[in-house]
Amino acid sequence: MLQPFESGELIAFNLNTGKILWQEHIFGEGKGMGFAVATPDGIDPDYVNSLKPLFMTQPLMTKENVYITSTNQPMSTNIPALYSFGKNTGTINFVQDLPTVFNFFKPVEFNGFIFVNSAV
Repeated sequence: MLQPFESGELIAFNLNTGKILWQEHIFGEGKGMGFAVATPDGIDPDYVNSLKPLFMTQPLMTKENVYITSTNQPMSTNIPALYSFGKNTGTINFVQDLPTVFNFFKPVEFNGFIFVNSAV
């Protein structure tokens, strides 16, 4: 099970035991930079709180990966992004910038491609 929170936390856990398998923190900064995600230690709470609510879609889980978008706040200067994580480890695969800041829906997979729809 994977649960996103408006704080930017993304937590994978075992639904039967409640054990946390991995967790990452998404700051909503696209720009294709790997440092957009950090582990919970060493995060400045004031910085994270300034980004809330960090709107995120429901994740797409494939056999090996998890995909989720950050949509940010409509007036934010941060660039929204599509994030890809290893499903079992939480290792970041990539961060890809997206062209709009709101109304994203769950990413979908078709023929090995990942698509992100927007109502905008």
